[in-house]
This record gives sequence, C-alpha cells and structure tokens, in this order.
Amino acid sequence: MVRRCAIGDIEHEDSPLSYGAPPPWLELAPEHERNVRVHANADQTIVDEARFFLGGHLDRPGIREHAPCPKSW
Repeated sequence: MVRRCAIGDIEHEDSPLSYGAPPPWLELAPEHERNVRVHANADQTIVDEARFFLGGHLDRPGIREHAPCPKSW
C-alpha cells in the first residue's frame, strides 16, 4: 500500500500504519515471565487474568484528517 506523507507530500511504500506509546503490560510483567502471565492478540491483552487492555484507534475529527490515528491501549 502506498501512503502520501502529510509532511513533504511524499509517497511512501510500507510506511507504519500507527504510532503510539509502548504497551502498558511491558511494565507489569518482566520479560522472562511474559509467556506465562501475558496473553495477547492484535486487539486485546490480558495480564495475570486480572488486567485487561483493549487496543483501538481513536478518531479525532479535524486533527490530521489524512494521517492514521495512533493506536491506544
């Protein structure tokens, strides 16, 4: 897919589809415990069967209408 950059009006192939902060569960489970404590897919993450995170995009009309919105957790 080709996307046109809002800055500089340049076309890019394989540009990232979203930008955002690191996922919050990185701070909740040490790396060596994540394969046991964290269950994740593209839309949700569950930590310790007690903390639930849903991923999604928040539309903000009027703000960079032609740029992808960052994914939020």
